[in-house]
Amino acid sequence: MAGQPMHPLADFLSDSPLPYYLFLDFAIPLADAIRKRHATGNSVGRFDTNTVMFDGLSDITLPSSASDPTDFATDLKSIGAIFYHALTGLPLGDTPDQAALKRIYPVEAKLVVEKLLSLHPSGQFASAAELHASLVLMKDVFEQSTSSSSSSRRPGSARLYLSLSLIALIIVMIWLIVAALHR
Repeated sequence: MAGQPMHPLADFLSDSPLPYYLFLDFAIPLADAIRKRHATGNSVGRFDTNTVMFDGLSDITLPSSASDPTDFATDLKSIGAIFYHALTGLPLGDTPDQAALKRIYPVEAKLVVEKLLSLHPSGQFASAAELHASLVLMKDVFEQSTSSSSSSRRPGSARLYLSLSLIALIIVMIWLIVAALHR
C-alpha cells in the first residue's frame, strides 16, 4: 500500500524478540531489496536498523550504495545483524550472545542468522537471492503449518499422535508376549 509513512526499522524492534510472523513481514522485503540492489551490481555497504526505512507493511528503503559497489558479503553480514536483533531483542555488538542464538525459534530462523553471520559450518549464503528464496520458503512453510492448525491440530501434533500410537503398540506387544509365556 503506497503512501504509508516510512520509519527507521529500529522503531519496529524492541528489547524482546519479534514474533516469527512479524520477523518474516520485514525480513522478506529487506532481503528482496538487497537482492534487487545486488542485481544492479551495487551493494549497500554497512547499514543497520537506523538506516533502513520500513513502512510497517512491506515497503523497504535502503540507504544509498556503498563506495565499494561489489561488497555483497558486508551486506549479508549487515542483514544478519538486523535479523539477530529482531529475533533476540539484542543488538549484535562485537560478537553474538551464544545463549541468545540458541533461543531463536524456529530453528530455520536460527540457521539463517548463523549463516549470515558466518557462524554456521556450511558458511554464508551465496547471494541475497539465495537468502530471499530461503525466507520465502520459510514463510510458505510457516503459513501452511498455521493454516493446518486451524483444523484444531497444532503443528507437531501428528508427531505426538504417532509417538503415542507407537507406545500403545509396544504395550500391546509386551502384553501378548507375557500372555504367551504364561500358557
